[in-house]
Amino acid sequence: MRGGVDASGGDCFVDHGKKGKSSLLDKDDVLRLLRDAVAKAGNQSAWAREKNINRTAVSAILNGRKNLQPKILAALKLKKAEAYTRM
Repeated sequence: MRGGVDASGGDCFVDHGKKGKSSLLDKDDVLRLLRDAVAKAGNQSAWAREKNINRTAVSAILNGRKNLQPKILAALKLKKAEAYTRM
C-alpha cells in the first residue's frame, strides 16, 4: 500500500523514510519491513536482542498471534496513524 490510504479502515502506519519523506503503509507492509529487518539481523533472536524487544513478541507478531506493538513500530522507525479516504 505504499504511498496510499487504507480504504478498508484498517491500521495505517507512517514510514519516516530517508530524506524526510513520509509514506503510508498498511499492516502487511509493516510485517514485510519487520521480516526484512529480522532477516538482515540473522534471526528473530538477534534482531530482538539488538532492539531490546522480547523475542517471543516478535515471533507472535510475525505469526499473526499478536498485534503490532508500539515498541516494534519504534524499532522500525514507524508510528501508527489514522487515515481517511473518499468513498
